[in-house]
Amino acid sequence: LTQPPKVFDVGVIGNHAYNEVIKVVKRKTGLRLLSSIPVQHCFDAYGLVLELNSGFKIVYSGDTEPCDTLVKAGMNADVLIHEATLDDEKVTEAREKKHSTVSEAVKVGRDMFARTI
Repeated sequence: LTQPPKVFDVGVIGNHAYNEVIKVVKRKTGLRLLSSIPVQHCFDAYGLVLELNSGFKIVYSGDTEPCDTLVKAGMNADVLIHEATLDDEKVTEAREKKHSTVSEAVKVGRDMFARTI
């Protein structure tokens, strides 16, 4: 039997141990960069930018409204994954809920020159 994976609670282990965990994750996965990007949604909402040592770049966004900070951080991404809850006819509802329509999510990908959306 293999041992279960170790679970690290960042709030408990402190900065030094956290940095050590990140080093191990980067070494074992080929991850060069992991950035959290503040987005326009609920309090403390973030998108993610992951870049591998090969240069392959993945951007993930939950269902936030279109956000320039995410576009800038995700420039030339290989893949953008962007949730979009609402159809294009529901723009007003999207603004009220700080969500994106499908077309808005696609536009974010185009604006950042993502290769795959």
